[in-house]
Amino acid sequence: MSPVRQIEVTTEELGQDARRIVVVGELDLVTAGDVVDGLRRALRDAGRVVIDLTGVQFVDSTGLAALMRCRRMASAREATLELVVEPGGPVEQVARITRISAVLGLTDA
Repeated sequence: MSPVRQIEVTTEELGQDARRIVVVGELDLVTAGDVVDGLRRALRDAGRVVIDLTGVQFVDSTGLAALMRCRRMASAREATLELVVEPGGPVEQVARITRISAVLGLTDA
């Protein structure tokens, strides 16, 4: 039986050179690639991308690794990437516990 994807990743235009990726659900081994793919598509025509993670209810180490990969991808393209999290929410908590909050450059909603 294949795992069920429990994530929704949508992209919105914020302006001519900016996109917002809204992530809702669980960010884990099964779904992390969806976020990376969403960023890859957004970077095709945007120099600034906001990933809104306020709707993420669960994140594991694979999800954090995907966010690190997103950070590297944006940096390689010299794009601005903002990761917006719910203060005290799952992403902020796990990033703080693993001590990578500063590396990810999280922004409170």
